[in-house]
Amino acid sequence: MAEKSKNYEVSSLDSFLPWRRESKKGSREVPMKILCLGFPRTGTISLKKALERLGYGKCYHMSEWANHPEHTDFWSRAVAAKYEDGPKISKNEWDSVLSSYQSGADIPFSEFASELLDLYPNTKVILTNKSPDALWNSWSKAARFSQHPPWYLTALNFLLDPFSRSAESRRRGVMHRLLENKFDGKPLDETIVKRVFQEHYDRVRSLVPKERLLEYRIEEGWGPLCEFLCEDVPDNEDFPRGNSSEDFQDAVRLIWKIQTFFNLGRGMLFVGGMWISWRCLGHAGILWEWLNGVVDLYR
Repeated sequence: MAEKSKNYEVSSLDSFLPWRRESKKGSREVPMKILCLGFPRTGTISLKKALERLGYGKCYHMSEWANHPEHTDFWSRAVAAKYEDGPKISKNEWDSVLSSYQSGADIPFSEFASELLDLYPNTKVILTNKSPDALWNSWSKAARFSQHPPWYLTALNFLLDPFSRSAESRRRGVMHRLLENKFDGKPLDETIVKRVFQEHYDRVRSLVPKERLLEYRIEEGWGPLCEFLCEDVPDNEDFPRGNSSEDFQDAVRLIWKIQTFFNLGRGMLFVGGMWISWRCLGHAGILWEWLNGVVDLYR
């Protein structure tokens, strides 16, 4: 297991922000109905779109986390609670993030399968699946690209990040901790990834009664999913597809470019502020010398 860290609060400044006070309400707006606990890269974005099409509202997916940077502190503490001997996360805290969602899928949601099954024991559970080899092929491409973006973006963000702890930078830090802990510090080791993949699925199968569990491959389409959820199959509508390896790389590349743009802007503001301060201090020194000269004239 990766070395434990006690640094699980993302930023002390977050405690002064409105969303931190809001998040402590902890009451659910809608019931949690479906836990999609399949591994990332097994068709989770397609399943998310399908559930939303069937009327289950927004499905909590990694893309939702990217759209809600205020959730980063929660996931940081959840990683600490699971892997780093951090304080346990209460149901109210889970509900504060998931209160408006009837379903969830993908990382980080699916990585807390045991916790979610304890919190929401009467939900239906969907395990999207692939063969271990197909999973590894997709996982390795996505993980390598997300950990090794274009060199020029890496260099710029490395130089600028001390001036700007951006939301995306903090989110990636939490994700890095999660993957390092889950895969014993080796999220790109084929043997370890396949072992953890199998252990994850065996664990979910052992915790969920068969009548509440659907093992599902995206290529099966609407039929098994709608039958399991007791929903009508949409008429003349193809099952949603999305997030191929190429789509994933395009999305990551766009996120990095946006982060670089904002980091560059914040860096320029920092440097500009320092320059203005220096100029003001210089003028203040000249003014002080002039005032001293005036005082000396009247002594």
